[in-house]
Amino acid sequence: MPEAGGGMLDETVLKVAMAGFMHDIGKLADEKALFVSQDFVNRHAALYQPFFNGYYSHRHAVYTAAFIDQIEKLLPRQLNQAHWGLDDTFINLAAGHHLPQTPLQWVIAIADRISSGWDRAKFDKEYNCAITPPNYRKTRLLPIFERLMLENQGIPETSSRYSYCYPL
Repeated sequence: MPEAGGGMLDETVLKVAMAGFMHDIGKLADEKALFVSQDFVNRHAALYQPFFNGYYSHRHAVYTAAFIDQIEKLLPRQLNQAHWGLDDTFINLAAGHHLPQTPLQWVIAIADRISSGWDRAKFDKEYNCAITPPNYRKTRLLPIFERLMLENQGIPETSSRYSYCYPL
């Protein structure tokens, strides 16, 4: 187990950090990059995807689960052991970020929303009605410091004056 600050790194912290790191891998491992059977999608949709307006949204969450399921033997054995780091399974931690059911899943869900630029008021009021933009691959990513710097200068969030955005 890696050490941090002179002591052992807490197993739960490590498990949550790794799940947070992999939570959106399903965006890369979509229909074109990873074979996922329709049966797998159907069996896991209600577990990982919000249901809104008659269909399940955030399909990448199921693809995150499928990716982890397919590479399970390549991951450290501890991730799949019972009672290693609190109760959540690694796959549920990583894939459950759009339909969180436990406190640890909420840690990843809230971090995901903060990193995506969600406004707190909108998050509390509108999350369950939100749909992932269909062109998320064409959405510019902004470092969190970009937004903080703009806010500190009194520049509105909708400003196009970005200095540190990542190129598309």
